[in-house]
Amino acid sequence: MKSKWDCPHCGHLLKIRTSRRLSPMSVEEYRQCENVFCSYTGKVLASIVTTISPSQTPNPEVFIPQSKFKPHPTSANQLDLLDDGA
Repeated sequence: MKSKWDCPHCGHLLKIRTSRRLSPMSVEEYRQCENVFCSYTGKVLASIVTTISPSQTPNPEVFIPQSKFKPHPTSANQLDLLDDGA
């Protein structure tokens, strides 16, 4: 799982120095600012926390709770792409 993080102090890129997988859903990363004048170093914990759309090939050993995600309401002016014209 690669993600871009900016330094909270100077805004430069935080480069991954080392990382380890904690579980199938969590990764711990140690990151360091690429700005040598800043040199901030911190730990990032990235985790999958909810399911929005379930996998079609689920891992039986993994449980990820279903999100209470609700799609945005559609406008009355929005065209229906699946409208059969009837």
